[in-house]
Amino acid sequence: MIEFDAVLRSYGKRAALKQVLFTALVYWNALPFGMHTLAPIMYAAPANYRCNASISLDGRNFPYNTTIYADLTPGFSSDKCMKLITSCKENHTEKCSNVSIHEEQCDSGYWFDRMEFTNTIIMEWGLVCDKKIKISIATSLYMAGMWLGSILFGYISDRFGRKPSMIAAVIGGMAASLSLNLAVDFWTFQLLRFFVGVFCYPAFMISFIYAMEINYKQRTFAGLLIHVPFAVGHALNSLIAFFCRDWRHFNIIISLFFLPYVIFHFFIPESPRWYFSNDRNEEGKASALKFISSHELKKDEEKAIWEDATSSNKNGQQTYSAVDLFKGTRMRIITFKVIFIWFSTSFLFYGLSLNVGALNGNIFVNNAMNAGVEILISILIIITLDRVGRRHMLALTITFSGISCIINAVMNSTVGTDVSRVVVSLLGKIGAAGAFQILYNFTAELYPTVIRSNGVGVGSMAARIGSICTPFVVRLYDVILFLPDAIFGVVAVLAGLVVLTLPETTRLALPQTLDEAELLYIKQKQGRSVTQESNLRE
Repeated sequence: MIEFDAVLRSYGKRAALKQVLFTALVYWNALPFGMHTLAPIMYAAPANYRCNASISLDGRNFPYNTTIYADLTPGFSSDKCMKLITSCKENHTEKCSNVSIHEEQCDSGYWFDRMEFTNTIIMEWGLVCDKKIKISIATSLYMAGMWLGSILFGYISDRFGRKPSMIAAVIGGMAASLSLNLAVDFWTFQLLRFFVGVFCYPAFMISFIYAMEINYKQRTFAGLLIHVPFAVGHALNSLIAFFCRDWRHFNIIISLFFLPYVIFHFFIPESPRWYFSNDRNEEGKASALKFISSHELKKDEEKAIWEDATSSNKNGQQTYSAVDLFKGTRMRIITFKVIFIWFSTSFLFYGLSLNVGALNGNIFVNNAMNAGVEILISILIIITLDRVGRRHMLALTITFSGISCIINAVMNSTVGTDVSRVVVSLLGKIGAAGAFQILYNFTAELYPTVIRSNGVGVGSMAARIGSICTPFVVRLYDVILFLPDAIFGVVAVLAGLVVLTLPETTRLALPQTLDEAELLYIKQKQGRSVTQESNLRE
């Protein structure tokens, strides 16, 4: 088999420009993914509301702005989900001297304050009071779509290639997101939102894997960089929603952000590493040569590169699937740990992200601030990750976020101020965002090329289970204010401890076969040094 890292070493700086270009083009897919994943912050934004009420007189209802019975008591209960019924028992045409007032369940719709948003899904379908849970269900269905997409496209990507999988996910995501505007009821909206998740997340996931596979010396930088456009997409939601206060207009704009990649797709070659890992060496060579201009290599030089990069490892035509993640004893243990860490990180990240609308202050500013801290932590991790190492950095960030949540839980149950809660929530978001960013790199480096997409896909599947649970835990803020943060905090701290038991992958070449991955796990178990790339080639 041809070792693509050896090819990239031989190309040197001649391949660097194309690596940067192709990475930038595929990373565009992170932008709409960030927009759609955190879109509920805007199109399901909380709004002041009250029950519509009316005056009942002789079986006839009149709105409270009527002038004939202006002397009757206003029908607004202290409970926003109830209405006061003011009835006149006497049949008078001008005055009512015998008035009866009582509370009833709201059955005539709701009035919403439309100063901030002119129309949201909450306003359009009355998702308040006993219908609030539907918002959580809709968000969970989107996450469930991401779960299905991570499994489905993890297999498709490893079986048919990175490039066709990306374009299929992008076109499917754009079609599904645009179709949301056709929703005439909330159940249709939820179903279509599910399919947005099925396609939107794989476009992001496969773009990340592709970038990891085409880069060599700058692999850490390339892997972490994808979270910047994700955060930019998150921040752009504030700007777009500020000018598009109707959720349908907002959705059309963010859906069109898929479109540029359809053009970019024609300039991107398939991952040479994927070709080589599937013993399609001639196609892999042709794809690899697209990273440099053909006239830059002399014929004998090109021949020497391929001879040096060819190893005795053979994969044959064997097809791999997610089942292979659980076959070897060492790999099975690694996979179970990865599953729990992905679950915990996603559970924590989306819990802190989706609660932005409930924080005091301007929703557009709060959302932009949350996105901003993701960009800042991306820069910090890019600078420090190779120095500190994946394992310790991941344990540090997720534990820091967990402790912040526990502090916020204590503040919510005692004397915390609104400002302090916002600050501590932002600190927790910094740790959660950092953990998520490291986790993608770390997971991709733990698994060999032949099952890398499946490895990241199974981890993502676990993450989706965490994010499916998140909206229901966030809903507990309405019941016991401190409980959600306490739950997030405890889960995060446990995950931080599990991280410390994983092998370190810093400065290692990506394993390409199952045997190379097992070698990595064995050396870590024995406490041997594997800080140099050559260790995987012994």
